[in-house]
Amino acid sequence: MKKTIKISIILLVGLFNCTTYGQFIVKGGPGISGVTVKERGGVRDNDFRSSFSFHVGGAYEIEVSDFISIEPGVSFTGKGFNVARSGADLNARMLFIEVPIAVKGYFLDIGDGGRLFGLAGGYTSFMLSYKLNGVKRPIGNTTEDVVKRFDMGLTFGAGVELFESLVIVPSFDLGLANLSNTSNEINRINVFKLTVGYKF
Repeated sequence: MKKTIKISIILLVGLFNCTTYGQFIVKGGPGISGVTVKERGGVRDNDFRSSFSFHVGGAYEIEVSDFISIEPGVSFTGKGFNVARSGADLNARMLFIEVPIAVKGYFLDIGDGGRLFGLAGGYTSFMLSYKLNGVKRPIGNTTEDVVKRFDMGLTFGAGVELFESLVIVPSFDLGLANLSNTSNEINRINVFKLTVGYKF
């Protein structure tokens, strides 16, 4: 845990030290996360349900041109899912430290100080904890661990910048990594999220 916090601080300091013109962004918001579960044979398990998620962190928007920017960041992200089965209702909660990077394209000015934009990118994340019905479970890459630590995926979204400082972005994170340590299952986490940020 201490190592993870140190890595986060180093990344944030690195963002501040960018020599290209840019702006720091503090941001966070709610979301809805869910898991897609498939057996190796391709059969999908439909007993899994979505759950509340959240994210909070910072980013640094690096201006490449008047219309294009690159935005690396660091955030703490909570994800989860529910399982509704006969005799076994389960609630899974995961906490990640996430490192996203996105390319933003501004395509329309609106009013005084407002702009619409689209974004696309990816993320890698490191799982800090996994709880099942409130009980901590082991995480790692061995068969004794319930889930794997590392996740990665793609991000797509669109948003609006208002007053040259307030940012509102609905987006979708598509998980690509298999988090299951079970040989016959493929588990991937997806998230719909709403981000509100302030640039300065």
